[in-house]
Amino acid sequence: MIVLKRRIIVLVIILFSIVINSCGKCVETNLTKEERAWFSVYEKGQTIVFKSNLGNIDSLLVTDKMETFGNKDCNWFEIGTIQNNMLNINLRSKVCKNKDFCEAIIMISKDQPNQEALPFFRIFGLEFSLNSGSNKMITKKVNFDYVELEYSDVCYFEDNLNCNSYGSNFLKSFCWDKKGWLDSL
Repeated sequence: MIVLKRRIIVLVIILFSIVINSCGKCVETNLTKEERAWFSVYEKGQTIVFKSNLGNIDSLLVTDKMETFGNKDCNWFEIGTIQNNMLNINLRSKVCKNKDFCEAIIMISKDQPNQEALPFFRIFGLEFSLNSGSNKMITKKVNFDYVELEYSDVCYFEDNLNCNSYGSNFLKSFCWDKKGWLDSL
C-alpha cells in the first residue's frame, strides 16, 4: 500500500512537470526596422547640438545606448512568456542648470510580437508614454523659420496635449523626427 502511494505521488509529480514544461514556451520579440528607426541615428558618445526656438543652444551627450531583452531567464511562471526586445538611449545636457532636468531617456520595448511598439520619451521634464492614458502620437508639418527648414510628418509632443510634465522647469513641447530631435518650445 505504501509503495503504491509512493508510485502515485511520483507519477503525479512527473505528469505535473510535463504539463508545466509544455506550457512554458517563451516568445522572443524583435523590433522591426521601422521601430529601430527611432534610435538608428544615435551612438554612445555622440554629441548633439540642440537649438530651441528661443535661440538657446545646448549640447546633448549620448551617455548610453543599450539593446537588451527582458525576462532573459524565461521565467514564464512568474513574469510571463514574452521576452521583450528593448532599446534605450540616455542623453545628458552639457549645460545643466537644474539637476532634475539634465537627463533625457528614449526607450522602446516590443512587448507583443505582432503589435507595433512606440517609443517612450522623458525629455527634460516632459514625458510621453502610451501607457499613461490619453496620450497619442501626433504627426504634423513643422516649419522652422530660424533655420529655413520644413519637415513633414514630424512627431509633435506638447504638455497637456499628449504629454505629462513633472516639476516646474520643463519643456513645454518638442518635435521629434526619426532622424533626431528637431526643436523645443
